[in-house]
Amino acid sequence: MMLGTNNIKGFINFLETYPRDILVYRLTLLLLVFYHPPAWIGEVPVRVSALFMFFSPKLSRNRWLWVLLFIAYSIFAARYWYYIDNHQYLITYWVGVCFISTLFKNRIQVLKINAHLLIVLTFYLLYSGNLLLHIFLLVILCSTIYLQISECNT
Repeated sequence: MMLGTNNIKGFINFLETYPRDILVYRLTLLLLVFYHPPAWIGEVPVRVSALFMFFSPKLSRNRWLWVLLFIAYSIFAARYWYYIDNHQYLITYWVGVCFISTLFKNRIQVLKINAHLLIVLTFYLLYSGNLLLHIFLLVILCSTIYLQISECNT
């Protein structure tokens, strides 16, 4: 019984001391490996790049790989907007957030702000159709970028 308790305490200690931004990136990449777009763009490129990024802390902070993932998810969402479920829109938004956060020194603050916006977006998607979704995503993403740039410049 004590062995299990020590393992859990050790795991919690490991999570508390691990860099938060890399932890968020790695959990996101794990999600991308198992829940990728069901098209050619998700089968090979997204899964392979997400796996490489997952196993390397340096690659998981690479903004160019995040922008490629964001472009891939955005192309998929734009191409199949009438077909995909709301989860794909939310994952696309979160991959964009991960990319944007790599542009700033205080990555975890950017991730925190956008995690709150993701919750708002989730409830918006729950109560609305997909008709205005692209406009909403664009407005939220642009306003978030503007707010974060202005906050980092002060």
